[in-house]
This record gives sequence, C-alpha cells and structure tokens, in this order.
Amino acid sequence: MDREILNLAYKILIIVSIVFVAFYLPRVIGWFGALRKNKHYHNPIKNKIAILIPARNEGEAIIPLLASLQKQDYDHDYFDVHVIVKDKNDPAIKFTKDMINGFTYVANEQKSKADALDFALKDILSKNPDAYESYVIVDADCMLDAHFVSAMNDALATKKDIICGKKLVKNYLLKQKGASSLSGDCNGLIWTIIDELGNRYKSAHNLTIMTISTGVMIHKSLIQKWEGWPYHQTMTEDMELQRDAALNHYSTLYNPDAVLYLEEAKKLNVTNKRRQRWMSGLIKSDRIYREEIKNLSFKSLKEKINYYYIYSLYIVYWYIGYLLLGGMAYSFAALTFFGFSNPIAADFLTLGLIHFGLIYLAFLFLTLAILLAEGKRNPLPWYRKLVLLFVHPLFYMGYIKIVSKALFSHKAETWESIDRVNFQTENRGE
Repeated sequence: MDREILNLAYKILIIVSIVFVAFYLPRVIGWFGALRKNKHYHNPIKNKIAILIPARNEGEAIIPLLASLQKQDYDHDYFDVHVIVKDKNDPAIKFTKDMINGFTYVANEQKSKADALDFALKDILSKNPDAYESYVIVDADCMLDAHFVSAMNDALATKKDIICGKKLVKNYLLKQKGASSLSGDCNGLIWTIIDELGNRYKSAHNLTIMTISTGVMIHKSLIQKWEGWPYHQTMTEDMELQRDAALNHYSTLYNPDAVLYLEEAKKLNVTNKRRQRWMSGLIKSDRIYREEIKNLSFKSLKEKINYYYIYSLYIVYWYIGYLLLGGMAYSFAALTFFGFSNPIAADFLTLGLIHFGLIYLAFLFLTLAILLAEGKRNPLPWYRKLVLLFVHPLFYMGYIKIVSKALFSHKAETWESIDRVNFQTENRGE
C-alpha cells in the first residue's frame, strides 16, 4: 500500500510539473525579449520635463542624485527638479536650492510616497497645468546616467502615456570595499527580471509593462486627467499604476536607453523589509483590480494575453506552494516511517528532497537566464557571478515566506525609512 502511494505521488508530481511548464511557457518565451536589440528613439523637439523626487528623511542621501542631474546632457533650461520633503528643516532643501532649476515642497502630512507626489503635482497643476510635457519620478537614493533625461525626451516622440527606464545597481558605481553585499547583489537581479526578462518583450508587443515608480515618465495628459497622483490604496503605488494602466488602456513603453541606478541595501534584514513591503502591496493591488481586469480580459485576445502577463506570477505561487507542501509532507512521512523502522522511509525522504530540489532548480534556471540576459551590463567579475548563480536561488526561495505572509496576512504595511549606503565620498554618476 505504501509503495502504491509512493508511485502515485511521483505520477502527480510529473503531471503537475508538466502542467506548470505548459502554463508558464509563454512567460519563459518572453524572456527571449532580452535578445532584442535596443530600439533607439529620436525627438527633434525639446520638451520641458519635470523631475519629481520624493525625499522624506533622505537628507544627504539625495546629493549623488542631484549631482547626476547637474551632469545631464539635456539642456538644463528644459527640465526642473522638484524635491518633496516632510520636515521644513530637512537638509535636502538646502541642497536643492543650490540648483538653478531646483524647487522644494514641504508636505507635512505625507504618509506615503503617493502623498508626496500628489502634493507636488497638485501645486504644479494649480500654477500652470501646461508647464511640463511630462513628469519623471525618481527616488532620492537613485543616480541617473548623464543621458537619462535626453533619452526620456527622445522617447516622448512615441506618444506613449507611461515610459520606464532601465534599472541597474547603484552600489557597483562606488568602487569601495563594503559598498555592496551578497544579499544586495542577489536582490539587484530583480531589475533584470523586470526589465530584460519582462518589460522588453511586453513593450515590443504593446502589452502593459511593469511600471516601477522610479525612473518612470508619465505624460502630462494623464497627470492632468488625474489632477495629481491617484494611487494611495497601497504602499506600492507603482503596482496600482500598472493594474490601472491595463484597465484603462494607457500605453506603456520600456526605454533601455534611459538608465538609472538603484541602491541596494547591504543587510539582508533591510532587503527583506523592502521585499515584504513590495510583495504585500503587489498582492493588495491584485485584490483591488483583479475582478475589473478579469472582466475586461474577456473582450479580446489581446486583453487575455495582457491579463496573463500581469498575473502569471500566480502560476509560480501555486507550483512552488505545491512543491513546498509536498516536500514537507513526504519528509514528515519519512520521519514517521523511520520511527517504525520501515525501510520505505528512505524512499519517502528521497521524494521529499526531490520536491525541495525542484524549487531550487527552478530558481537556478531563472538565475542563469538573468545573468545571460544582463551580460556585460552587470559589472561583477565572473567569480562573483558564479557565486550568484548558486546562491541567488536560495535567496529567491526567501520569497516563499514573504509571499505567504503577503497572501494570508492583512496587516497594513507602513512607509518605513531604509538605511542608506554612503555614496557621498565618491560620485561616479557620469
């Protein structure tokens, strides 16, 4: 009887794995979008652009970003920098005033990044709603490539509503011991997943890209329609934006020529705090928008495909969940049989380990795809990439706990300050 159960378990594992591969294959095919050559844009018109920087409690951490804005090759008369703080004594105010085109806002009541954006946008719109052709949102701990604003202006020629730039790891710019860590290197790979393994393909096929709200440009027509910033229901305003973009058919574009550098935390506990906040907001955004988007998806084939790519992560959740529960169940069965000195215990332990091993192998396959997609744009030496290849799957398995908490906990996430890496000693934003 025990042997029959074992054989049935193997058959179920094979069937479930085949079903998973079949359902997730379109998403894997999308990874090959990373092989597409960059499409370069050109805009003969110089548009006035607003750079919005939510900078609550960032202090000196904003200095490298402001320095990189000073080095932009785009005409400085055609973009303004708007920094939003919470405290009237925030040192970021002084740093911003040193810029010719810098403006500051003190939004005392802000409880989220969305509140800060809404405060500044409402003020700008009240004074001159047509002052800017587009608005670019950049987090205060980022740095911009010198061509970033020019590349964003060039992409305006496409007439897209929402345009996202390419995200790389800022820590690598500071060639200083201790600027990066293994957990930071692991988490930095998420940007390649989002951009090269996701947004590049979706952008090429006019699907809704993942709109991360740093390095994102939004056309004035949307800002005027919203009369500010409308996404306040979660701590992940960017995930709300993506779902709403799909629902309202806002056009989106991924522009890899617009490069920005994002800071990665050096400590794992800080990274996990970020990951938990992001996943909790993503799951909550899904709950808010899923039914409306699902109803919309019945209207056309393109809507169905768009729905699939937005929610394809749930295929992974269910498969990994199945493997995890199976691994735990068969490992427990093995311990039970060991207690009764039943030799079949080893067979059940093997089956349990296979379930756990498949989780690791799935993430190993993903990691290999990430490293190949990013190629030389990831400046880490080969031996550190080799370490990442085998360690990142373990790091990614940390999402099992994070996603589980996000799915089954309804505790509201708060906007907590994050420890910053000291980038003031050496500016390499050229």
